[in-house]
Amino acid sequence: AVADEAFVQRWLKVCWQRAGDGNCGECPKCQMTLSNFAAVGRLESVAPIFDAPLSAELVRTFGSVHVAPENLLDIAERMPPGALRDAWASLAAANPAVRR
Repeated sequence: AVADEAFVQRWLKVCWQRAGDGNCGECPKCQMTLSNFAAVGRLESVAPIFDAPLSAELVRTFGSVHVAPENLLDIAERMPPGALRDAWASLAAANPAVRR
């Protein structure tokens, strides 16, 4: 429902790396947000407000970057089968705080 709101499509700001308006698209917070929208089939609604696309290769680089353990497992379980699901699942598996 959120992805269909014009206000969200224009003003969604989740990035902690980029000052001001917009989202870098490359940091863990941006990739997590893009992944959440992809998991519910609404990526195309918000992709234009991120400077970089959703990327399994980029997600794999987040090894030691803090992403809340419950978010790692949730994203991994909701993503459709494929490279992105595998990338998030690898991060979840490598994180000892993730409870299965």
